[in-house]
Amino acid sequence: MKKLFQILCLLCWLTPIFSQQAGNYAYDARNRTQHAINTPTANAVLQQDNVMILDVKGLMNKKADSYLAIFNLVQVGATAIETDDLVNQRVKALSDELLKHGIPAGDIFVDMVSFVPVYEYQVEKRRFSKNFNEVPAGFELQKNIHIRYKDARKLDKIVSAAARNEIYDLIKVEYFVKDTDEVYHELRKEAIEFAQRKLKDYADLGVELDTVYHVIAEQKSSTFPIDRYQQYQAVCRASLDAVKKRQTVNNIRQPKTMFYHKMPYEQYDIILNAEIMEPVVQYTYNLKIKYIIKERSPLVQVKREKEFIMLTPDGTMKTLKVDSTTN
Repeated sequence: MKKLFQILCLLCWLTPIFSQQAGNYAYDARNRTQHAINTPTANAVLQQDNVMILDVKGLMNKKADSYLAIFNLVQVGATAIETDDLVNQRVKALSDELLKHGIPAGDIFVDMVSFVPVYEYQVEKRRFSKNFNEVPAGFELQKNIHIRYKDARKLDKIVSAAARNEIYDLIKVEYFVKDTDEVYHELRKEAIEFAQRKLKDYADLGVELDTVYHVIAEQKSSTFPIDRYQQYQAVCRASLDAVKKRQTVNNIRQPKTMFYHKMPYEQYDIILNAEIMEPVVQYTYNLKIKYIIKERSPLVQVKREKEFIMLTPDGTMKTLKVDSTTN
């Protein structure tokens, strides 16, 4: 009995370790089901008898060369001049702080969004009724602040600097890659080399293709991190003791979060820069080549009949028939 208790304790101690290998995302059955649906499986498809289609898919993870963080700034004031001055003060204070982190004023752009009056209701009292009239009460000014930076780690400092100046709304972060042509050139090169190796494998299997005449099609695409963030919510009910005792249960709000979920690698033949630590731009390239399988001529047997004429000693001619088969 003591030994059984020790084994159960060991299993309970090991369970969190194994689950942590997959992360809390796998804890929710809905996430596991959705992941299973989105995960492709190998499925070979036979083409026409005399057609061979070579399909090569490649993916490259590319770290961005620069980033653009966009913040929204809202300011309300009693007058138009006061509102504009307050915005300019906050923007200047943010620019001065970012300069200390190596972000010059040339990498900051302020985009004007809206400048509108704000109205409030004024009560007009009468003997038997009240009227609510809209009257101008001030102005609201909105601007977007665009901040360019090259080191992804600087975003934390940018957010902290913005928060100290009461700028809290980070709208989005853009990713920029300078030479996309070079990315697709590298993917195309790798796809061609992969196709050549596949042709050699087919030849080893005895498949003879007409490599002189073939049709080629290609397609490319790119996916940015903003499209790959997935929603996640960890839900764990530790105890039902209160429910069993018919006591009131106040459910705590379960906060939702998001995480970067890269495109899965299962459907790709070529993966360049597979190991990543931060969100990246993912480029894909698909090369399809259509070949015609050479038809082999059937084995034909040709049968010829030959006649031989023999001259006998007495001067007569005698015909001899001899059958011979030639492949």
